[in-house]
Amino acid sequence: SESMTSCILPASITSLGAAAFSGCVSLQKINIPKGVSTLNLETFYGCKSITEVTIPNTVMRISYASTTWASSGSGALNASSTFPCFAHCSSLKTVIFEDGDRPISFIDTTPGFSTPTGVLYANEIFYGCPITSVYLGRTLEDSPGKGLFQNFSTLTEVKIGSYVKGIQNYAFLNCKGISTINIPSNVTKIGDTSFRNCTNLTTVFIGDGITTL
Repeated sequence: SESMTSCILPASITSLGAAAFSGCVSLQKINIPKGVSTLNLETFYGCKSITEVTIPNTVMRISYASTTWASSGSGALNASSTFPCFAHCSSLKTVIFEDGDRPISFIDTTPGFSTPTGVLYANEIFYGCPITSVYLGRTLEDSPGKGLFQNFSTLTEVKIGSYVKGIQNYAFLNCKGISTINIPSNVTKIGDTSFRNCTNLTTVFIGDGITTL
């Protein structure tokens, strides 16, 4: 519904279908129930009024889809692509991954097609979102090709919680808005090029738990 502004889902819900809230352009607030374990393709696609989302610690998987890149090489998705969960939530600025000791993985759930050369990178899950603030309460497993927030020039604030064991490969590559990062002692691994080309990063604290850098 284009006119719906809020939706309170009962705790008994265990799954949200693909495109369940797609195109709900007036939806400002949504709660993802604790029983949900997978965030599917296009579930909140184009929800242009949502400003903040909390991903509960029961979510174990976030879907992406194999696809064919546009010939321009820009990374734009072509007309036959299936968009990921939060793509084009054009007011979404805050993403909170609730504290939890189990990592989140990324799975290919392409509906009926796959290509040997096309991969929808993890950072497309929030394609078109002007994210400024991220709280990582859980470890993100490495994903195909790119980190979850790679190339988000709007991102200025990253906080890492006490359950996080490792920073994803390429997690914040090219995030030029980040100026300060605090990596607590519970983090044991900083992945490949996690903060490469963060050209405004001036203050970094790295805890004494790091064994792989």
